[in-house]
Amino acid sequence: MQSAADSIQISIHGLWRVLKKSVHIEFQYAPSPLGVLLLARIEIGFLTLLFADELDEALTLLRQRFPSHAISLSTDDWSRIWQVLDAYWQNADSLTPSVLSALPLAPQGSEFQQAVWSALQQIPVGQTASYQQIAQSIARPTASRAVAAACAANPLALFIPCHRVIRQTGALSGYRWGVSRKRALLAHEAGQSLSSLQAEE
Repeated sequence: MQSAADSIQISIHGLWRVLKKSVHIEFQYAPSPLGVLLLARIEIGFLTLLFADELDEALTLLRQRFPSHAISLSTDDWSRIWQVLDAYWQNADSLTPSVLSALPLAPQGSEFQQAVWSALQQIPVGQTASYQQIAQSIARPTASRAVAAACAANPLALFIPCHRVIRQTGALSGYRWGVSRKRALLAHEAGQSLSSLQAEE
């Protein structure tokens, strides 16, 4: 697996300095097979990609995450990143590590969280890893619980694919945006049709 610097190319300390200020956060949203997707960014990159059942819920989650920041709907052209997401729903294999590394992602987190999130980006589509395997991959073999906590704190659904992390037994564990979505994402990446996933919802 690649190092954190290879995947999430962002100065952790610089990002903390930016977000301590009351910077302006812009967002856009779109429907998806698994609910509303909301993207939020600042000038240096995308902070959050989240699922919700309704737009109001998504906005509430965004405001809870960034309570001291001005937030507004963006009218800029974000077509490139929406095209990446559209391609994923058409063909999950399109969301490769090279595609992810080219996106301007700027997740807010500690150095440990950044290392975990970078490791998650190296799990191939259609495969899973256990918390223990991720801990070993970042040279923290006894930190399985901390890895689980970092997965739970992941701010970027899909782009940091924490849905691909499962228990060592093979059982599904929790997912920030709902276990049913985690199950559906894994099924999609295993080749199940989106129409059948929507029918199950």
